[in-house]
Amino acid sequence: MTSKLWPELPYEEWVDTRDTLHRWLQIIGKVLVTKSRWVNHSWHTALYVNATGLSTAVVHDSDKSFDLNLNFIEHFLNIRCSDGTGKQLHFKNESVASFYNRFIGALQELGIAAKIYEKPNELLDATPFPMDETHCSYDPFFANRYWQVL
Repeated sequence: MTSKLWPELPYEEWVDTRDTLHRWLQIIGKVLVTKSRWVNHSWHTALYVNATGLSTAVVHDSDKSFDLNLNFIEHFLNIRCSDGTGKQLHFKNESVASFYNRFIGALQELGIAAKIYEKPNELLDATPFPMDETHCSYDPFFANRYWQVL
């Protein structure tokens, strides 16, 4: 019996989801930058592979803590707070601008102020997140496959 260690992830088929997801992940990472104390090599911004997707370490924010879990099996972002509150944002075909507004809005509803630098880093197209209507693809199959490859 042979086992396949790496699932196929054909570039041309998933590039639109990749480009959108990359920007969504930058938004999340930038929140971590603003909410966490600096740790060498930027470890405070790391996303960790877990059993259902990606997760952050605990983030401390004034009187409570929170973490973020991206589920690539059921396709949602779970925001959990130490005071028992939380929000779930389901992934769907939506623009970076829409995701940005939903995510920042959810944090604000939970009492987490998140002011970030609104441009993506190290991308040729550095359209500010709140204005990016171009990148708007989310294919659950390829998002799941990406997580499996990680």
